[in-house]
Amino acid sequence: VGDWVRVKAAVSSPKYGWEDVTKNSIGIIHSLEEDGDMSVAFCFRNKPFCCSVTDVEKVTPFELGQEIHVMPSITQPKLGWSQETPATTGKIVRIDMDGTLN
Repeated sequence: VGDWVRVKAAVSSPKYGWEDVTKNSIGIIHSLEEDGDMSVAFCFRNKPFCCSVTDVEKVTPFELGQEIHVMPSITQPKLGWSQETPATTGKIVRIDMDGTLN
């Protein structure tokens, strides 16, 4: 619980389907069940994503102070652009439990 993960590239379909998660989605493990299922929190979902532990792999987590920028493929960020542009960079000052970066 608390590790950053994504669906493995070799997984054609997670145990319970994709819903709105993609292979590029990165989330945080929310809970683990004894049967090998798990829940992963993604910042763009209102509820955890259910899958098998064999569906995912750990990824390097974001860190406080890390410099980031918006991916070129994003045309409209979830929370809007505010005063930012696609060229803007920033530093992470807070990470919520669902993976939302601030």
